[in-house]
Amino acid sequence: MKLDRRRITALVFRPFTAAAWEEHGIYPRMRPTAAATGGRIRSGGPVPGHPRIPPPPLERSPSPNTPKAAPMTTSTSSPQPTPEQPCDLENALSHLQCVLVAQRTRTNPEGVTWTQYDILELLRIRGPMTPSALSVSLGSSRPSVSKALRTLKDRHLIRQQAAGEDRREQLTSLTEGGLQFLTRAAHSRRENAAVAVEALSPGEQAMFAELCHKVAAALEQRFL
Repeated sequence: MKLDRRRITALVFRPFTAAAWEEHGIYPRMRPTAAATGGRIRSGGPVPGHPRIPPPPLERSPSPNTPKAAPMTTSTSSPQPTPEQPCDLENALSHLQCVLVAQRTRTNPEGVTWTQYDILELLRIRGPMTPSALSVSLGSSRPSVSKALRTLKDRHLIRQQAAGEDRREQLTSLTEGGLQFLTRAAHSRRENAAVAVEALSPGEQAMFAELCHKVAAALEQRFL
């Protein structure tokens, strides 16, 4: 069948109707006719039955004067101690001191004060000493040491005798009553040591004893 050239052109360039567009899945934005709007043509706006798709929002560039938020960082380091917040070592020493003080108070029926007990303990460890040497070792004034020695002497816990030719210095030593008092204190001290033996391994015991001597020597050198 031979087709007319004009007919072929009319078929190729035939405009699509709205139904043809919808048949192919295409919904063009067409300007409504006067017949579709009842004789009134609106300027702009969506086609009836086809809502307008809103345009994408515009991205606003930040102002150069707007401050940037600082990035959040997570700190993994432990908090440093402050004067109001003591460190773990200070808390441990303070706690140990409180426990030892409570233990020594239970074995002190004579009411011996701290200074008096320290004098007796120094005499047990170092032997006879002069009041001046006791004052230096304890870090106490000479009058306070002399007062403590008079009390211990009245309770028959110490004895004093002249030290050589210098009558002003008297050598102080323990009496039998003083040794008995320290024996009771030593019993309590051995109980504390037994508890430490149960709590620590042999290696930890040796390390703890070495550290105790080291810290005690450092404290004596610093404050005495």
